[in-house]
Amino acid sequence: MGGREYYTLSMKLKTVPRFFEFQNHKALEPEQRAQRVLNKQRVPAIRDYLLHNADSYVFSAITASYQLPESVDERDLFTPFEEGADIGILNLPMEADLLINDGQHRRAGIAAALDDDPSIGEDMIAVVLFPFEDSARAQQMFSDLNRTASPTTKSLNILYDHRDRLANITMALTQTVEVFVGRVDKERASLSKRSPALITLGSLHDGTKELLGEVTDDNFAERQDLAVAFWQTVSTAIPPWREVTVGKTTAPQVREQTIATHAVTLRAIGEAGRALVKARPDDWSTHLSHVFAAIDWSRTNPEWQGVVVTDGDVTNRRQNQRDLAELLRVKLEIASLDERLRRLVHSVGHTRPELALTARLRSTDTREEALVDVKRLEADGQLTPGTADALTELVKAAYG
Repeated sequence: MGGREYYTLSMKLKTVPRFFEFQNHKALEPEQRAQRVLNKQRVPAIRDYLLHNADSYVFSAITASYQLPESVDERDLFTPFEEGADIGILNLPMEADLLINDGQHRRAGIAAALDDDPSIGEDMIAVVLFPFEDSARAQQMFSDLNRTASPTTKSLNILYDHRDRLANITMALTQTVEVFVGRVDKERASLSKRSPALITLGSLHDGTKELLGEVTDDNFAERQDLAVAFWQTVSTAIPPWREVTVGKTTAPQVREQTIATHAVTLRAIGEAGRALVKARPDDWSTHLSHVFAAIDWSRTNPEWQGVVVTDGDVTNRRQNQRDLAELLRVKLEIASLDERLRRLVHSVGHTRPELALTARLRSTDTREEALVDVKRLEADGQLTPGTADALTELVKAAYG
């Protein structure tokens, strides 16, 4: 391959940690390494994948370079079964140095899994061995093996993952909730401007995860029923979604003009929905329908500014999700006192940083003056009537 002889062999999992010893790349400068530093946070996921799917897991081959001791002749390394054959015995001495070019996290995950369940050590894994030439060649191999690697999108992972219960529920939603049927992109991470899809599978999965929390074998049916009922209610309550369903508008128009289909919004809806179902288990659907139908989901709605919209663009950070979920809880009348106060202060002071409302309202010696400033803005017609009274009431409840 590439003008070089290489060997492909099978190795028992229990021998992988023995042959491929851990190398502390972190102790070396980057230019001295031929491999990335091991990310220990990735190891438990690989270990658990192997242990939980012992009858169906799949690993790609480990690629490594071998360096023979000076006493061993390269010509003695391989003994073919018959003259001229490519299949035979690799006589690799135990003293040979092996450098992993691709697969160090697999090696670490296998070692961790063997600690918990030694029986998997009898399984086999493929190993590809190249002769070690020098550090520059080893670095080039690492670069070549990883430069063209392209991670799959979240949507595609969900589509193809038949083990994950939440992924199964998400796929069921695309087939049972009318607005999602034929309008969920199951492959891409983001949608092009002209895409006929309303949302991506990844964003629906994330929103559903916020709604349901952990899904187990025992609660799977109950969780799936809740997810279907919830998103059916949302789809008929949000006017832009309803208009897409009946053909009054198109998915690209809704994505362009509203916040209703963005990933951050779906996650926030799921988060707020989970709190609503817990707070009002008997009438959450009716209440949500009434509240969501009255919300202005257009991107130009001033309520979204600084919450999930910045300079006209929808922002998709985790803090934006938290802020939007909090605002939705306020609208659904299930927010805490602190959340209600925080959202009202934001609505007044976001475009008026000179007011410094948060700090001034918390301090007893500046609180009254801050409330006077808010009353003045309302008297000048810059705030919705009743804002000052609502803020005064919340401040008294919060600070006494």
